[in-house]
Amino acid sequence: MVEADTLLILPRASNYVERRVDGYQEPELVVLFGAVHVSAHSADDVRRVIEAVRPDAVVVELCRSRAALLYSSGDGLLHGRALTALSLSGPSLPAALRRALQLGGRPALLLRALMGRRAGRVAAAAGAIAGAEQRAAREAADACGAQVVLGDRPIEITLERMWAALSWRKRLRLLQVLLLGGADGAVRAEVEAAGAAAADDAFASVVAQLSGSFPEILSPLVHERDLYLAWSCKRSRAVCGARAVVGVLGRAHLRGTAYHLLQESSKLRFRDLVRPLTDR
Repeated sequence: MVEADTLLILPRASNYVERRVDGYQEPELVVLFGAVHVSAHSADDVRRVIEAVRPDAVVVELCRSRAALLYSSGDGLLHGRALTALSLSGPSLPAALRRALQLGGRPALLLRALMGRRAGRVAAAAGAIAGAEQRAAREAADACGAQVVLGDRPIEITLERMWAALSWRKRLRLLQVLLLGGADGAVRAEVEAAGAAAADDAFASVVAQLSGSFPEILSPLVHERDLYLAWSCKRSRAVCGARAVVGVLGRAHLRGTAYHLLQESSKLRFRDLVRPLTDR
């Protein structure tokens, strides 16, 4: 897996000196696995990594609103409902809707529905099942007594920041693309054009397709989340003092997250990642 560039092993620096004064200690070892979100083989590799490392915590690329993927069945269903990377989850649908509106507002909820529908159709055309590696991570973590940490930024905040990064003209164009670009023929063409990317991660495939026309969305959807995931693996309260942490991420986030783990400084502070952008 190391040779295949899907596994990165990042020990704590030998000259590590904690800059905080509240007793915080970074994990001694962070292991990042770049998963293929729809691959059964990748899910098996996740289990092997966690069984070998036996970490104190397993950080997954999910937030509270998408945690249902941890409990999906082998066919990608939960309570008979097909899940995608953007599916609403929670104790009830009304509660999930209230949370989505509180965190991201109506534009984020609309984007979630439209992008989720498109990702679902791309996944179906590619024969993909979402959540296999996340479910494998939870099962392996439970087996070795590791804590499962939801390490991704709330999707509602991500989509709100994505919306705010666009001008009104581009917002209208984006909605037009999402509403009109979902015909079966267009979806099949997208899968063929995306190739391995579609088979890897349907949502990442949709992001890649949209980013050509809307480059502004790459920062909130990809780069900011890389930094957030790095913080979750290295600086969050859940991993304080851990001997070892395993991060299970989509392959598209592997290099960016590793970069932030290795860099002590960043132009973007963590508190900037979790507040709404000023609307235009």
